Amino acid sequence: MKPMMPGVDLPADSEYQMVEYEAITRQDYHFILDAGYHAFLPLYWKRVHQVSDEEIAIAKALQMDILKRQIKHARDRGQTFLYGGFTVLASPLLCMMRSLEQFIRDMYQVPFLLERVLEEITNDLIADGIASARETGIPRLFIGTARLTCQLISVSLFERFVWPFMKQMASGLLEAGITPIFHLDSDWTKNLEYFLELPQGKVVIELDGTTDIFQAHQVLAGHTCIIGDVGAPLFTLGTPRRVKNYCRKLKEELGKDGGFILGSGCHVPLEAKHENIDAFFDDQSGGPIRGTVPVMGRGTSGD
Repeated sequence: MKPMMPGVDLPADSEYQMVEYEAITRQDYHFILDAGYHAFLPLYWKRVHQVSDEEIAIAKALQMDILKRQIKHARDRGQTFLYGGFTVLASPLLCMMRSLEQFIRDMYQVPFLLERVLEEITNDLIADGIASARETGIPRLFIGTARLTCQLISVSLFERFVWPFMKQMASGLLEAGITPIFHLDSDWTKNLEYFLELPQGKVVIELDGTTDIFQAHQVLAGHTCIIGDVGAPLFTLGTPRRVKNYCRKLKEELGKDGGFILGSGCHVPLEAKHENIDAFFDDQSGGPIRGTVPVMGRGTSGD
């Protein structure tokens, strides 16, 4: 994928967008297996963004610097920063690099090659996530996941090309004392029971408003912590009263037994109304139900 940025490719007040195309080939799979994912990434960045080694080094340093400054700003406000780092699950990562069409072809045409590449990449993503959490001092990791659910692919494909690598990621992070926070874009309603295979009380899922959060609570209550899911439509098109009512419904139905964090459904859009953002936080002044704290976007949570 290639980004289209506000003020560069789009109007300055727009949301950024991603253009999908076939950025890597099956030949790149063999390179990853031979040389490793870390060796492949700089080549990929140069191919997609036309950047130099120096620019890559500057960008990586800037990325960590921005994260550390965000953490500091949150702590200066008396808040706890939720994530010690950010990564993406190997399956959707490759899907975005290959394009959805080509990745689906790969699942059918080169399944054994794809499995080996996914395992290789997952090992490196785990190592990167651990390193980031160690550097920031926050033992929680954001793991982006999207698309490859039973909303789009069959159960058999999910069980072969997605779920094993989610378990591998969770296991590797938990062994290092880091809590995985799976950010579940798309509809995961039909996939919720898989999370019962992960250790109880050790994993967090973050819902974007597409998955039925109330059904998620029915399936995973007492087992998996849930974050969500005041969505973009409510922030942009709703009213303060509607925001507060939905927040209270979430807290009353999901938060009474603990294991729930009230948050936005994915990130908060640039077009969100200020009064609705205020309503989201103001509603917490009445005292959150035990086990709930507000979380806004991909940033901070109030303790």
